[in-house]
Amino acid sequence: MSIEAMRLALDALQDPWKSGPDGVASAITALRAAIEQAPVAWMYDFLSDNEVIRDWVTQSQEDIKREHGFNVRPLYTAPREWVGLTEEEIEDEWERVTGHSIFGGNRSAGRSMFLSPDEVIHYTQAIETKLKNQNA
Repeated sequence: MSIEAMRLALDALQDPWKSGPDGVASAITALRAAIEQAPVAWMYDFLSDNEVIRDWVTQSQEDIKREHGFNVRPLYTAPREWVGLTEEEIEDEWERVTGHSIFGGNRSAGRSMFLSPDEVIHYTQAIETKLKNQNA
């Protein structure tokens, strides 16, 4: 759950008359889902005797601070909901990478383009990076 979604849920609970019963129920459901998605532990790396110890697991963030941990990754009991890209985000990324509109300015025409292998790889890597950022 995003911070913005949590803010909206909190607003609905702070003013239940304004949000109504459906808004309050939705807020409660959203907040419960966020709690269930809280990490149960963290994996991290740290230095010990000038050697990097990788993938150490703890349930205490104090351990991470004490060990000056880095590359900290949360661990969940259930997989997080995947967040995909909208068509607009895909089109924007295409234009950013190739310098061309995906539809040549006319979406209904639906023309296709031929790409070099390097352009295909670059576009695919850009999409992968965008998805990783959205699902971090």
